[in-house]
Amino acid sequence: MEGMSTTDHSFTEAAILSGIVNAGQETIGPEAARSLLAFSFSAAQEARMRDLIEKNAAGSISDQERAELESYARVGSFLSLLHSKARLALNRSTT
Repeated sequence: MEGMSTTDHSFTEAAILSGIVNAGQETIGPEAARSLLAFSFSAAQEARMRDLIEKNAAGSISDQERAELESYARVGSFLSLLHSKARLALNRSTT
């Protein structure tokens, strides 16, 4: 895997998982789609994200906290993708 760095954004966890979701989108049934829509961050995670966002905006975020915030952002992107695919599957099942 020469030339591939861990910071290459084309190989992020979200991009890799997105490919998996796209490959299986036609097989998502209504029940599975509703289950996917139930996935979300916990209240504690949402509070932590707000704290990190505020620290970032104030310029007082540490490198470790910035990495944590970026991880939340990647997971959030993937969760949004899952929710989109689930909504599409539900729309297909009602047409």
